[in-house]
Amino acid sequence: GMGPGMMGGYGMGPGMMGPRGYNQEEYQKYLDDTAALRKKLHEKKFEYFEAMRSPKPDREKITKLEKEIRDLQWDIYEKAPK
Repeated sequence: GMGPGMMGGYGMGPGMMGPRGYNQEEYQKYLDDTAALRKKLHEKKFEYFEAMRSPKPDREKITKLEKEIRDLQWDIYEKAPK
């Protein structure tokens, strides 16, 4: 099932990694570099919530989507300016 904080964590929404502490140029590059990943993450989340909302949720599909979402969030986090 869903572990604690499954949907929390890295790459969540604007402001999470915010421009605080980064110069605008660095942050802009980060957003450019992660645009495709963030779009994919958004699509996976949409797919995930649609699967959850189904009258007969497909557990296997949901588990697979959870893993894909976590992997994408990690990839996005890894690209953040350190």
